[in-house]
Amino acid sequence: MKVKLLFLTISLIIAKSSFANELNFQFQRLSQELRKLKFKVEYQSYDRTYKLDSMQRLILRQKINTSIQNTLSLDSLANTKLFKINSDYLSDIADAADVIEQVNAANIIADTEFIKVSSVNEELRAKKSYADKKPSDPFSSIYIVVSTRGRDNKIIPGYEVWYVKKLFVNDSTHYNNFLKNSSPVAKDLPPGRYFFWSRLKKEKK
Repeated sequence: MKVKLLFLTISLIIAKSSFANELNFQFQRLSQELRKLKFKVEYQSYDRTYKLDSMQRLILRQKINTSIQNTLSLDSLANTKLFKINSDYLSDIADAADVIEQVNAANIIADTEFIKVSSVNEELRAKKSYADKKPSDPFSSIYIVVSTRGRDNKIIPGYEVWYVKKLFVNDSTHYNNFLKNSSPVAKDLPPGRYFFWSRLKKEKK
């Protein structure tokens, strides 16, 4: 029995270590993509790089710098000890790196790219804020409870509850729903920026 428990403990430690290594890799990839973007917007010709006004350019540079700082801070925190890390959190960082990579691949930085960088910035700010408030478990998920209510604030049952990360608000392939209908419904989600909505489930005839 002791041997089985020891084996199980070692297996869990290896799994956690694997997640930590992957998280470190994704943080490093995101940091590299952000630095590429910083170089692009600071040193390349404005006429060739932008379709943004001067204020948008200033805000964009600020958001990139803030995103780099938060990425490095979270990466450093992840390396301090073996925290519990789940696959959803890993996916969030990988998604953010993918989005910045797409922005870097664009020949011109216009409103669409500006919105993508802003969404990544908000995602990282939310994760950094959560980590600061919960230093003992900075990469854990948040238990979200949602109730659907009418104008009189009374709970209305039978609704599907959907959500999407703000990063993918215009991409329906990233829309997800809670596994059961309201109300209430609950789910563990990584810290971040989300949009939630509900719709009445249609009965099958």
